[in-house]
Amino acid sequence: MAIRYYAKPGAGYWTFIQPQNWRSQNHRGELMKRDWDLIRLILIAVEETDDASQAVSDKDIPGHDPALVAYQMRLLKEAGLVDAHCVAFTSEPGECFVFSLTWEGHEFLDQIRSKTLWNKTVGVIQEKGLDLSFSTIKAAAAAVAKSLISF
Repeated sequence: MAIRYYAKPGAGYWTFIQPQNWRSQNHRGELMKRDWDLIRLILIAVEETDDASQAVSDKDIPGHDPALVAYQMRLLKEAGLVDAHCVAFTSEPGECFVFSLTWEGHEFLDQIRSKTLWNKTVGVIQEKGLDLSFSTIKAAAAAVAKSLISF
């Protein structure tokens, strides 16, 4: 396979760079999957942003590959849970900036914010052998919350 190099302007000169393979060995196949724990962390990070004019970027979630974070942010935008701006490049995963949660994003985060409730919700879904879909998580979180507040 031929290696292609691209020119990038530098400080008064051109630097030739090899594009980063964003489906690298450390997360091959993971890029195209939803990561619900990471999605929860992104929603919490956006809500905790003090300055409404400041966005949360794919590089702002510590301990996670920015390419994976950008993909999850893109999914959140498509689901209507966040207001975001995502830019895709042909040779790289692109970047995503999340500015705020939508009403639906706040509602969903309210259901999964508590670590205890989140762990119980995921446990119930896995125990029943169900897929971790958006609608299943919402329904299970509501049922778990209801069972926790029953007297």
